[in-house]
Amino acid sequence: MKKHFDKQICVLVVALVGVSCASPPHATSDNPARKTAGVSEPELPDVDAGPTVFQRVSSAMEGALVGAVMGAQAGPLGAAVGAGTLLVYAAVTGEVPLVGGSDPAPRDPENEKRREREMEEQIASDPRQRGGELADEIEAELARQEDLLREIESEESATRTERQAPVEAPTVDARAGGTSSRAAPRAPVAPDLPRPLFEERKIRVPRGAFGNERELRVIELSVDADRDGFPELLRYLDPASDELIRSEQDSDYDGRIDIWQDYASGVLLARRVDRDGDGRADLWEEYEDGFATSRKLDQDGNGRVNAYYQWRDGSLVVEQHDVDGDGEMNRIARYQDRLLVRDEEDLDGDGSMDRLTTYASVAGEEVAVRIERDSNSDGKMDLIEIYAAVSGPRTLLRREEDRDSDGQMDITSIYEKGRLVRREISDPALVPL
Repeated sequence: MKKHFDKQICVLVVALVGVSCASPPHATSDNPARKTAGVSEPELPDVDAGPTVFQRVSSAMEGALVGAVMGAQAGPLGAAVGAGTLLVYAAVTGEVPLVGGSDPAPRDPENEKRREREMEEQIASDPRQRGGELADEIEAELARQEDLLREIESEESATRTERQAPVEAPTVDARAGGTSSRAAPRAPVAPDLPRPLFEERKIRVPRGAFGNERELRVIELSVDADRDGFPELLRYLDPASDELIRSEQDSDYDGRIDIWQDYASGVLLARRVDRDGDGRADLWEEYEDGFATSRKLDQDGNGRVNAYYQWRDGSLVVEQHDVDGDGEMNRIARYQDRLLVRDEEDLDGDGSMDRLTTYASVAGEEVAVRIERDSNSDGKMDLIEIYAAVSGPRTLLRREEDRDSDGQMDITSIYEKGRLVRREISDPALVPL
């Protein structure tokens, strides 16, 4: 830009020099055109011919420099305009504004300050300057809205993770430790957003709309951060206590509410979440003292709960799963002190548990020590296996069998180091020898 600007100045200066050099010289008494038939014209008095060519060129260069310095306060374009304007003025008059001639008058400081103020006001009133200020205001507003959206989103960051991958509490497959994952989840905390951020109005809630038994009068607070006409966050307050009783949120900004939360005295009691965006809740949670006490999941979107978790005193105690999707829970795990102690399974889907596994804790590892099976699906366990309470591969110690399904064990086999060492038979007729 500077090189281009310097080139323009040089071109103007050269042009001015050319014009000055092409001007006709002053007529003198030696000029034949002034003499007629021996009669000489009277001599004209000498007059000031004005600045010389070199004075004009020097003034033009100095004027361009002064103009560039003055205009630079308005940016590169202002510098170019100022330089060009004062270059032409100085070239024509031979004087440089604000600098004066060879014997300038003393500068008046007050005059200089006044001129600087006027210049700053003129620059500030430039449309480009005002446009920049407006752009800054717009940018600041956009940044404020982005901060707001991030604050709203942080209220349910855990739910966004659930949308990317199905929410799963620890399953019965995690039999080797994993106790920290069996702690009760904390209740999500609503961000403390300033009240003026919301649009506020008083409304009436019809009976049953919030699960309420009678009509409610509430204060509704809403935020429509993206200005699409659909609030991303709604909060309902009790007018008497000003405490939160319910909140609704559109966590994916698609214009539909997908999180509903109920409160009592400002404390979260229950939450429902639509994770797949079909308009129906598929996750239900209940809370007490800031921690979850239960969670239900519809993992395949068929409208039926197929996973259930229960916490007590901050620890997981029961989880249930509908593995085959028939609407019946066919896998149940029970925990104590966050360790798996019993696993119940319905392997044939007949609604009756036909395998029970009991676990013991060995050096923090959950080890199966007893397995009971219903081999003929009659609802009664007819095979029991006892294993050593040691880590590593299972070591069978004892096997009991009920061959005639009378509820009494007929054959007991004893093992040592995995080898059969003794067999006890209550009725030899039941066992072919």
